[in-house]
Amino acid sequence: MGPEWVWVMMSVLVLGAGFSDGCLEQERLALLQLKPFFNDLQYLPTWTEEVGSDCCRWELVECNITTKRVTELSLNWKTSSGWIMDSTPLDISFLESIGILTSLKTLSLYDCSLAGTLPTQGWCYLKSLEELRLNGNALGGAIASCLGNLTFLRFLDISDNHFTGNVASTSLTNLTMLKFLSLSNNQFQVPVSFNSFADHSNLKILFSDGNKLVAEPTVFQTWPLKLQLKVFSLSNCTIEHRKLQLPNFLHYQYDLRYIDLSYNNFGGIRFPDWLVENNTRLETLFMTDSSIVGPFFLPLDPHDYVRTIDISNNKMHHIPTNFCSVFPN
Repeated sequence: MGPEWVWVMMSVLVLGAGFSDGCLEQERLALLQLKPFFNDLQYLPTWTEEVGSDCCRWELVECNITTKRVTELSLNWKTSSGWIMDSTPLDISFLESIGILTSLKTLSLYDCSLAGTLPTQGWCYLKSLEELRLNGNALGGAIASCLGNLTFLRFLDISDNHFTGNVASTSLTNLTMLKFLSLSNNQFQVPVSFNSFADHSNLKILFSDGNKLVAEPTVFQTWPLKLQLKVFSLSNCTIEHRKLQLPNFLHYQYDLRYIDLSYNNFGGIRFPDWLVENNTRLETLFMTDSSIVGPFFLPLDPHDYVRTIDISNNKMHHIPTNFCSVFPN
């Protein structure tokens, strides 16, 4: 097992101009308010309450050389066995206090033992955030609606928690700047149409493994081509109805490189050769144990980019003899 990482890296957007002899007093006070959330206070001995202390000289704090505004705060826990989480949990109230640093661009709280529901204050005011990691905690309940305030988010990982609710009814639908989104291993209900992400033209990587796929009312719809993913993972989901088929939006994807639909009971579908045919730069396709039946139909033209296709543990037959010529690599 490789080393485990936990880190909090906060990048503050530089606003305004000007010169000073040290960091801004309000930013020094803001950092001191965050310090008590870390159990081992001796870890930050230079973070002093002495008036006039230059927080730009504090350990793990970096400032802009000209404006003296704090640009980065990196808190890493290190032990002799490597960079790992050192059993220093954060209370959920930390998320309420972090709002005093309103220019944060990046906040990562992976595996910090955060438990309970997301508060509706504090972190909700971080409207400059571009990157937010809350994965690997014990957060649950519905996603706070104020997540929709963070409209500059490019990267959001809330996987491996206990969040509930229908994804289509959450504020995730407002975050159209997202490039990376991981919802995996929660208790979400995920509409199989993925219509709620139709306008996410920037989204390239979407993970939604280990949730519950649900059907929606049958409505005629022409899928808008704003969403074009490169990576899509939807493995090991529970399925509301046995007759639920593959997500329909996949018929309109043309730039996928990695697809994982393994360990889903799709009720006896044939191998989706159109998925390979449409995505000419596809490299990896996993459909292990996904209730695929019948013959294995191949695309008509060779696909040089394909490296891995795993369709094991299905009820398929008649593997074509030209398999290697269609997938030479």
